[in-house]
Amino acid sequence: LEFNKFGKDRMMDRYNATDVKGPFSRALLLELTLSEEVLQERASTGKHGLTEEELIGLISGLFRVKNFETALDVAIFLVDYFPSYNSRVIHLFARGMLLNQDIVGDDYWLLSQKEKDRITSLIEETLKLYTESEGNDFRLFNVIVPCYLFTKESDERLRDICKKNIESVDKIDHEFANDFRILHLNDQEQESHPVNIIKKCQHDNAYKDSVIKGVLSNDLISLSDFILVRGLIEDTSLIDWIDKGGLLQTDTAKLSELFSKLKLYLYVEQN
Repeated sequence: LEFNKFGKDRMMDRYNATDVKGPFSRALLLELTLSEEVLQERASTGKHGLTEEELIGLISGLFRVKNFETALDVAIFLVDYFPSYNSRVIHLFARGMLLNQDIVGDDYWLLSQKEKDRITSLIEETLKLYTESEGNDFRLFNVIVPCYLFTKESDERLRDICKKNIESVDKIDHEFANDFRILHLNDQEQESHPVNIIKKCQHDNAYKDSVIKGVLSNDLISLSDFILVRGLIEDTSLIDWIDKGGLLQTDTAKLSELFSKLKLYLYVEQN
C-alpha cells in the first residue's frame, strides 16, 4: 500500500523504521524494490533461507527486472520445497515468461519443433491446472488466451474453454473477445464489426466491392481495416496496393509482434 500511494522511497523509509519485519514485508521488498544484481544474488545463494512468501516475492522481482531464466529456476525450487497448486501456477507463469522472451516477434509456423513442443507442454500444464481449479482461477486466462491466439486458434480445447468463460476472456483481450463472440457464440449485435461485414460481403458482391474500394483508396490504413480487406481480396491485390505506396498504421515496427507476441499479464496470488 505504501509503495502504491507514495512510491519506493516512502516504502523504504517505512520498512527501515520497522523493528520487526515479517515475511510479507520482506517479500514486497524483493518484489518491488531490489536491483537485479541483488535479486540474482538472493536466487543464487540465499533462496534456501527464504520463506514461501519471500520466494514468491523473489520470483515477482525477477519478473520485474525481466530475468526470466533465473525466475524459472527459483520457481522450480518453490515447487520442490513448497509444493502446492499456487506454486505450480507461479511455475507455469515463469515458464511462459521465458518462452515469451524466446519467441517474441516470431510466427508460430516458423518456429522450430523444439519451440512448438515447449508451447504444447505449456498448454498441457495449463489445462491440468484449469481442470484442477474447476475453471475458477482467472490467472490462467493470462496463459490460455495468448496461447490460443499464438497457435492460430487451432486448439479446440482452448476454444471450448474460451466459449465457457467468455467474460474472463474479455478481461484479458476485449477486442479478441468481441471477435470470438461473433465467430463462435453467434453474437450478431455489432453490424459494423469486421466479421459481420465479411459475412455480408459473401452474399452481396456490390457491397463487397464498395468496402474494398473504400479501404484501398487510402494510402494509410488501420490494422482493423487491413484485417478486414485481407479476408476479402486476393494476396496479389493487397501486394499491388503496397507496391503503390500503401502503408499499415501500427504502434510497433514489427507487424509480426502484433500477431505473435505471447502476452502474459501476471498476478501472483499469495496465500
